[in-house]
Amino acid sequence: MFRQAIILFIFLASVEFFRLIFIPKQVFLLLSFGATVIMTVVIIINSIYDSGKKGFFQNFKFEIILMFIAVALSMFGARYGHGQSFLLSSWVQMGMYYYFFYFFLHTVRVRPKELENLMLIMAFIWIFLYVAQYVLYPRMLINLRVEEARGTIRIFLPGGGFTGVMFLYFLHKFFISNKKAYLLYCLLYAAIQVSKGTRSTLASFIFIVVIYILFSKQVRSRIAVILLMFFGAVMFFFIFQDIFISLIDISKTQSAQEGDDIRVRAARFFLTEFYPNTLNYFTGNGVSHMASPYGLKVWFYKTTYGYFQSDLGVLGAFTKFGVLYVLSILLMFRKMFIIPIEAKNIWLRFFVLTLATGAIMGEPFSQPSSIVVILTITYIIDVSNFEKFHSPIVLEKTKT
Repeated sequence: MFRQAIILFIFLASVEFFRLIFIPKQVFLLLSFGATVIMTVVIIINSIYDSGKKGFFQNFKFEIILMFIAVALSMFGARYGHGQSFLLSSWVQMGMYYYFFYFFLHTVRVRPKELENLMLIMAFIWIFLYVAQYVLYPRMLINLRVEEARGTIRIFLPGGGFTGVMFLYFLHKFFISNKKAYLLYCLLYAAIQVSKGTRSTLASFIFIVVIYILFSKQVRSRIAVILLMFFGAVMFFFIFQDIFISLIDISKTQSAQEGDDIRVRAARFFLTEFYPNTLNYFTGNGVSHMASPYGLKVWFYKTTYGYFQSDLGVLGAFTKFGVLYVLSILLMFRKMFIIPIEAKNIWLRFFVLTLATGAIMGEPFSQPSSIVVILTITYIIDVSNFEKFHSPIVLEKTKT
């Protein structure tokens, strides 16, 4: 129970306790820092006193170490390319230290089922807060960006990765057992994705559902499911027609505008003029902080030109962390797809596919709330790979 409580605390710290309005910002920072300290201390103590105990093979160890090297080099890029101090860089990119979570999980050797239950708790908390904020707006429950736009109320609540994982988990469970409770969660998740009013998120959601139905062996009658999806889509359109119409109008407006898209201009700028020298293409430029001239310069680009690195997806992350960051991600994806796992965990492949599309349009590998979800999945893959080739007796000895 103690291990589960610590992991739940790390999950909550990664989303900054959902930025609840009654918790001061300084407390969020302290809790987030505390989570990284706990992980580091546990790993160090285990390496000293329990280093000889054999656990599950760490298939992603090389990639995680490569990620830490990329983070370290980016601090040199920020220091010698933009004049930001090492201390400031090490603080502002504290979220990247959540990659210790992979080694932490292997240290505490928690069971995958327990992790799934903890992610389910996080998913239900996220859904409750999202719906509550949606209903109570303009009264604020969270200290985050909430705006009325695109025919809906857009709530930028961290931790959506937990709900996405559990959606695929329940979708898989539904087609295995046909239990309606699993389907109810999936429908609720779908309704929330539509209510967000974000085209990329909605497109990614539709894409992964279609892929799952077409290629999953659990789906017995694809024609029947496709027909149900069609009628469901029609129903969703009439329920959320204001949102869909607003998204269509936005797309028409943007396509009718003369000149390059703002993201294209931002990408061109950050990949060319933004770099102080050629070496920074390898090391990255680091994460900027407003307490340095580098951070003020990046803020100037945001407010004056509307150039946001976060809008560029993997390209934006590349400008921060360099070549090794991208290489680490590619190697992780390769292993996520090819490592043999048990049939009961095949739904993890579809999560990896969702993650791949998200990595193109966003920065899941550099956001703490997404990092802990990704590393939880990699740990489950490690355990599933071990279980696939070892007897239950050997498995039980390894877990204890």
